[in-house]
Amino acid sequence: MSEHGQYGEEPQRKKLVSYDELYPGRFLKAGELLGKKPSLTITDIFHEELQDQIGTKTKAIIKFRETQKMLVACKTNGLCIKAMFGKTLADWIGKRITLFAGQFKGE
Repeated sequence: MSEHGQYGEEPQRKKLVSYDELYPGRFLKAGELLGKKPSLTITDIFHEELQDQIGTKTKAIIKFRETQKMLVACKTNGLCIKAMFGKTLADWIGKRITLFAGQFKGE
């Protein structure tokens, strides 16, 4: 069999739509949602040291049951989830949130 599959046809390829799909990683990106609004169940919340252009920063990370990808939760995400489920992080476990891409302060 050739690299093009049986009988010379092209291999099945996922059509990429968003720039964020070009460079997949372990964290969810707004562009990967492709206009969908997935509802995900929180399984864990923790801190992790992540590297950016300036240096290392401590970031809040949220894990979900339905996907291996995690969310780097900005303060706005944290405030929204706190408003829904309270200040105690243990109370967030098992709760579902719906993610969507939106703009905040022009971003």
